[in-house]
Amino acid sequence: TTSLLAGMYQQMGGRQIAGMYGVATPAINRLRRLWGIASLSKSDRATVKTDLREEQKEACIGTLLGDGHLLERGVLKVSHGHDQIGYLRKLHNLLAPHAKPIYYEEKVLDSGQVCFAFGFSTVKHAWLAWLREVFYPNGVKVFPGAILQSLAPRALAFWYFDDGHLDSGLPSLALGRISLA
Repeated sequence: TTSLLAGMYQQMGGRQIAGMYGVATPAINRLRRLWGIASLSKSDRATVKTDLREEQKEACIGTLLGDGHLLERGVLKVSHGHDQIGYLRKLHNLLAPHAKPIYYEEKVLDSGQVCFAFGFSTVKHAWLAWLREVFYPNGVKVFPGAILQSLAPRALAFWYFDDGHLDSGLPSLALGRISLA
């Protein structure tokens, strides 16, 4: 169907679709043109234009208030230790189809200690690129006052899931060194 081909083309391009179905790439391109599906460059395909749902946006904001990091090109990177793999998987599932597969990494700290972590990144997204400007106005991460003043309860929950702990039985957030913007 037209919608199926358009969705597949958005995700993988004509060459991969042709390989899946055992046909030549020009056949896929002819069908795409016949059905009015516009050509996409690799850059266009890499930038997801579908909107994030409200809960996905709130999860991204909460994660950024925690340990999440936004790259300049609008890609969210999240990484956690093994003890938080369940949370990482839930966040990964929530951000689908914008999330790339979960990966495993080892980091050697300056002290020589080896840390094991799991993480994932999202695909490039225009809303995340805008959010990068809000959280990193001068290339350094800040806690934007406007975001904090209008923080949705779900974003606060994701912040707590990311950076929260109990301190003498009371919920607390590890803030580290912060700058307000």
